[in-house]
Amino acid sequence: KQRQRLLADPKTTPRQRLRLRAAGVARRAQWAALMSGAATGGLLTLPMRRLRKSNIEVFSANVWDRAIAKRVAYYDPDVIHVHDLPQLYGGVLAKRQVNVPLIYDSHENYTEIGTLSAADKRFLQVRETRLLHDCDHIITVNRAHAAAMLEQYPGHTFDVIQNATDLPVGFARGRHDDRIRKKLGLPADVKILMYQGWFSEHGRGLLELIEAMAKVRPEVHLVMMGYGDFERFGRFVRNAGCEGRVHLMEPVPWQELIHWSASADVGIIPYQEVDKNHTICSPNKLFEFIAAGLPILANDLVFLRYAVQDQGFGIVRRMTTPDEMAAAVNAIFASDSDVIARARERLLAEAWKWEWKEEQKVLRAIYARLPAAKVRTLPRIVAKERLRTLGDMVPDYDAQLRAAMAGDVVATAPKRSETVGR
Repeated sequence: KQRQRLLADPKTTPRQRLRLRAAGVARRAQWAALMSGAATGGLLTLPMRRLRKSNIEVFSANVWDRAIAKRVAYYDPDVIHVHDLPQLYGGVLAKRQVNVPLIYDSHENYTEIGTLSAADKRFLQVRETRLLHDCDHIITVNRAHAAAMLEQYPGHTFDVIQNATDLPVGFARGRHDDRIRKKLGLPADVKILMYQGWFSEHGRGLLELIEAMAKVRPEVHLVMMGYGDFERFGRFVRNAGCEGRVHLMEPVPWQELIHWSASADVGIIPYQEVDKNHTICSPNKLFEFIAAGLPILANDLVFLRYAVQDQGFGIVRRMTTPDEMAAAVNAIFASDSDVIARARERLLAEAWKWEWKEEQKVLRAIYARLPAAKVRTLPRIVAKERLRTLGDMVPDYDAQLRAAMAGDVVATAPKRSETVGR
């Protein structure tokens, strides 16, 4: 009735009339499709009379879901490529609005994050189970992750695209680079053990590694380059009595990172088996170390064993306590050990297979299998007007999103918890 009154009002402009008519056509088409059992208008069509309250909560769109869906629909894409579970519901809603293929790129196994409650894990598993049916292709980050996903969600196909990186311009693997020693003023006989990435107290074994340095050979220094609470980690270093041998360095631009990695002697990945998500992880630093031609010492986890030890790029050892970490570091830097030399030779010969120029072939193949053009469910003029209207609404959702992140809005999704970087 309000739309009819506005159409009859002589003050309504021709552009406003067009929008009102387009909205009426879209709404009638939406209701017609809904009555016939199809899913339209960004709503998941489910047998509502059979739904329990818990199921309704699982499929309730929060501010984040709606913001994603409306932003994506505004751009009127040909393909939607969603990264990770928190964005999947919004991607599905957008797909059902604009009728295009949806690719789900799962970097983490969110349903296995150890810091989540049993209820949160169940919430995410039910949601992911249902939403996977809307995905045209599903991508994971390594073969262990793909196997875990297949066990959890049988009947789906999972492509693997690893977290590979490109070599920066001007970098040559095997060329000597001594920028860490120059930056820190270290003598040439110092051996550098390097960690790079987020300084987290949970799941990465960094506190144990710092404590272990008190028992490591005196010529070995630990360099931690990345981001986090420097003041807090500085206290950990002082409490361990390792001020002169543990160096905290600010992050550098990605274009420079591989150069810095290449100036170390060994890269370390001490991630802990705190949950299944950590057990099958393949962090970015793994591929950055490989790209840099840097031998690797890693905790003995499923995928790290395959990527490091089985490929000859370094060694894995059980590293769950400071004593075990110290023993592993001392072993790889032992004067009679040839692990580092053999790993460098292997990296020079085989590291190219783990670069993005190889992994991108899988992504290109996936896109090549997508339909050549999308079929639109609404007349083009209606779609254009709808998208303009959605575009006008986007700033409102942006404001709601900022408020939600600031804690002013309570959403129906589970609370955010710490997750592991890729």
